[in-house]
Amino acid sequence: MALEKHPRLYFADGDVVLAAKQPALATEPPRFQLFRVHKPILRHHSTILANMFGDATPGEIFEDVPLVKLAGDDADGVALMLTFLYYPAEVHFDRWNADTPLTISPALRLTNKHQAELCALLNLSHSRFLAIGAWTNHYGPNVPEPASAIRFALEFACPEILPAAFYTLSRINIEHDWDGGGCDRWARPARWSMLQGRDFIVLLRGIRTMKDYCRRVSSPYGSKSLKILSKRCRPPSEVMFYGVDDLERVEEEYPCYAAVRKIFSVAWRSTDYHDPLLSWKLCMDYRSIEGLAEDLPSEGLCFNCADSLRRRVPRERARLWEKIATWFDPEFDPAVVSVDYDDVSDSD
Repeated sequence: MALEKHPRLYFADGDVVLAAKQPALATEPPRFQLFRVHKPILRHHSTILANMFGDATPGEIFEDVPLVKLAGDDADGVALMLTFLYYPAEVHFDRWNADTPLTISPALRLTNKHQAELCALLNLSHSRFLAIGAWTNHYGPNVPEPASAIRFALEFACPEILPAAFYTLSRINIEHDWDGGGCDRWARPARWSMLQGRDFIVLLRGIRTMKDYCRRVSSPYGSKSLKILSKRCRPPSEVMFYGVDDLERVEEEYPCYAAVRKIFSVAWRSTDYHDPLLSWKLCMDYRSIEGLAEDLPSEGLCFNCADSLRRRVPRERARLWEKIATWFDPEFDPAVVSVDYDDVSDSD
């Protein structure tokens, strides 16, 4: 058996040595990392460890203090947990690091196992580093990886993480695998192999509901696009809902109607119904869509319709957040819970 003292968590005045197993090949002898720490500190933070020390019988001795083997606890997890106890101010995790859920999971498992009251660690696990809104504004390799975040959230009871993680995962091609490659440097991959069967059911069910929402909202005759228009800029109902053969004449007569139809058509089709949050953002920032300005009527939107677009679209985007939290809820049943797509009134 090989023993290795931890370079920082082995205190000369410690009164107990904890031994945690390190990874080793099957052909190698067992290897243990040793942590010489202080019983009072461990007792203060962990009920389980306090009872273990209180009920312990004399056993192995290492350098004149008791040696306690932590069965089933890996050395990296123990080191991280003890670092939180001894050096809490030094612990920092990059909120946009894709490996953050994997990095802190071992320590959180130990806190659950030993009932450790590690406030800083528990606050981190429930913090907004995996917040819903932030995910959609970050792209590239240094972003939260959704599959590991989903498993993290389910294992450690952090349900606020799930909507953002599932929504992000719904926009990733299943061929873009974290371990197997299959995507270029700018594509967002996922650790698909970490997901369990139930996770895929939640994902596919949410995607189906989300695409249904997108098709309804993006319709040129949908209520959300039409209610952006002021009443005097709306064509008669028979034009809006049944269409007319002479659409060009109607659009000339109602330029705001023509502009909103074009904005919604381009904004929603550009994301292929995969990213409704981005689609709403494009509706709000439609002037940034390449080539769209040239296709809009020269009159553009009147003051009232432009003001309505500016106020309504952010509200719709906020409502969509609430819907996403429902669609990707593991307990959501679309057969029981109705999805209300047209909940926008004319009043502000």
